[in-house]
Amino acid sequence: MDAYSKLKRVEDVENIFDKISELGLANSGIVHLMMSLNYMELQDFDKALSMNESAAEIAPNDYQVYLTWGINLNKISKYEAAIKKFKKASMLKNNNPYIYFYWGQSLFSLKKFKDSIHMFKRASIFDRKLNSSSNYWIHRAEQELLAACDEKTIDKNTGFHIPTAHCVMALPRESTK
Repeated sequence: MDAYSKLKRVEDVENIFDKISELGLANSGIVHLMMSLNYMELQDFDKALSMNESAAEIAPNDYQVYLTWGINLNKISKYEAAIKKFKKASMLKNNNPYIYFYWGQSLFSLKKFKDSIHMFKRASIFDRKLNSSSNYWIHRAEQELLAACDEKTIDKNTGFHIPTAHCVMALPRESTK
């Protein structure tokens, strides 16, 4: 998007928000969420996060507010902050698969691979449509765990490589409960 198109789009977004305000609908959390998504698309991160904050003030018990805020924070690599928003969203609605999917992406980005696998599996439990995406990320996280394990599998006393089978034990196991 060239500079003129981007500027025109910002004006359009702000005009829409002004019209919504004139109609008395600006105090809707969903309006602020939609505005935050538009600002993220335009890469105006400060305005996007400001809209997320406003949405949380207006609708503090709406899980979508915190899910969207977390996704926006993920996009700008603020993974720890994003995880806090996903935790809040999960406290408000604990069966939304997208909370756990994006939470898993944050954990993966922080190289917390075991935890990310857990979140991706949880996402796919709640929504089978996410299975292929979740499985892709689970596979990547498992590969990262194995690669990290392989780097540390030289016996310091003998100098021999410890078989990879021992590394497989590092992978998270399914709960037997």
